[in-house]
Order: sequence, then C-alpha cells, then structure tokens
Amino acid sequence: MKQQAFIKSVMVTSVALVLSACGGGGGGGGGSDREVSSGGSLSLDDGGYSTRKASLSTQEDFEGTTSAYQSSEEALDLVTEVEDVINYGGLEEIVHDGATAQAHDDSVDLACENESGSVKVTDKSVSSVIDLRYDFSNCRLTTVSFGQVELNGSYTYQESGSSSSGSESWSGSETFNISGSFVVSGTPFALKGGDSWSESYDAAAEQGTLTLTSNVLEFKKGTSYVALQNSLITLSVDGNQLALNTQFKLISSAMNGYVDYTTPSPVVIDLSQETLCPIQGINRMAGDGVVEVRYGMDTGTSADVVVEVNSNTVASYETCDESGINLFPGTL
Repeated sequence: MKQQAFIKSVMVTSVALVLSACGGGGGGGGGSDREVSSGGSLSLDDGGYSTRKASLSTQEDFEGTTSAYQSSEEALDLVTEVEDVINYGGLEEIVHDGATAQAHDDSVDLACENESGSVKVTDKSVSSVIDLRYDFSNCRLTTVSFGQVELNGSYTYQESGSSSSGSESWSGSETFNISGSFVVSGTPFALKGGDSWSESYDAAAEQGTLTLTSNVLEFKKGTSYVALQNSLITLSVDGNQLALNTQFKLISSAMNGYVDYTTPSPVVIDLSQETLCPIQGINRMAGDGVVEVRYGMDTGTSADVVVEVNSNTVASYETCDESGINLFPGTL
C-alpha cells in the first residue's frame, strides 16, 4: 500500500503531539467544549462508549487515551501484515477443475495454512489504478507481530494517481469488514469501517496537501473496543512550513467513553529550524474536561509548549526537548 504508511505516520504525529505532552495533573473549573459531530454509524460498540464523555482530569486519564489510540494503530498494522503474507508469503494457488481461477474472473484462490481455509484475491488493477479485494474464509495465516490469526470477511484497497511536469496527485480508499481470532490465545477480534485519502504536490512551487477522511473505523479485540469517528486530517506543505489540521472523535473502552480531538489553531512546523518544535498551534482534547497543548506563539508566553487542563496551566516547557515530545514516533 503505497500511501498508507505515510498517512498513518501523519495520524500518529498529530495525536502524539498532545498525548505525549500531557504530564500535568488535574485542574479545576470547566473549559469551553466543541464536540466533533457524529459520523458513520457504529456496529461494534456494545458497551455504549460512544454515548458518554471520557474523564479528562488526571495523569491516568491521559494514559488511557494514549492506550486507546495505540489500539486503533494495532488494527491497521494487523491488516498490513496480513496483506504482506498474502503478497509475499508464497501462498499456493488453488486449482479448480484443472484450471486456475485467474483464467475465469480476474481472481485467484490461495491456500491458507489450514486445509479448510482460503483467501480469494480479486485484482482489477489497470495502468496507474490499483484495485484489490481480499475475501477470507476460515483462513489461517502467520503474521510477524501477531502470530497466527484466523480471518473471515473482506478487505478492499483502491488507489489511483497521475504525475506531470513535477506535479502529482494520488487518491485512494480502503474498507474493512473482517472478523477473526488470534489463534494462540483464542481472542476474537473484528475490524469494520474504512478511510479515504487524497494527495497533491507541486514540486516547482513546493506546495502540497494530504487529506485523510473516515466516517468510522472500529476495532474490537476480546472485550476491548476502540473507534475513530468522523475523522478529517489535513497536512499542508508550503515551502519549509508544514501545517496540520486534525479533527476526530476517539471512542474507547479503555477510557470508558469518548473524547473529541481538534486543532483550534493549526499546528505549524518550520522545517528550516534546527528543531522540529511547532512554532504555533493548539491540540485540544475534550471529554468531561478539556486538555489543550499550546505551541510557540499560541502559548502567550516565552515557552515553546504549555499544557492546560480545564483552562489551568499544569505544565510549561521552554523547549520541545524538555517536554519529551516525539514529533515523529516510529520514524526517527
């Protein structure tokens, strides 16, 4: 998946900027609250977590939010590793009546690690268009990080792009409707929803935009549940400056509710500086309390980073290094 790795790093960066900086304790008083509107319908939230705001007042609350977001990353990592096994694991093709399925309908049935399992891969890709569908039937595959998993359901991936005279544009989407289990532990899981993205870049002007959207993406693992709802993430590039705008609702059993995540002021990074500390921006989480992490000129002070809980300053850092923020986790 050409674009997915970069898109995931953008999402991780955005959330990490607020989560890893939240080192302060609770504060008093209420903050202003702007909710992220409801997006696609949820089908796996049997605990009703989307109906109540999560607590946001202590260090433990922040840690719960971090754990929740990492669970959503785990779901996408699992899909990536399964796809790698199918594409590069040397699975044997199943022969039907002396002929391969490929000869019939642009699809091929591949044998899984168990005799009763199979995965049908339908490839309708042409030229610069990638169009793939994976249909799983009791299929057991061994992944690098998750061990052996058993899969049912479907996964689709589409991507198209073009380039001309230093300019390029890409767009794509993926949908998930997968259920299964981690074989060793017997823990069941389900992944439903999807996302889409578009990217454009003009090399001569040194300008570009990457936009990721998702109505809903749900992941349930045993009794644990996490969902991203109504996501809209935009990364703009203009010369040496990156500007990140983020909005989504994070729902999780680890938080026993949901938080709304927004950037009231875009997080701006100047790549010409020695450090990648944002020169401005506000990351905001709202549950039954409000946490804001402010950067640069949006701190209203000489500090590079200020953390507020319910409008009370609980931490102030002269530099990003002092705050312990990792702007690009997993990439640096």
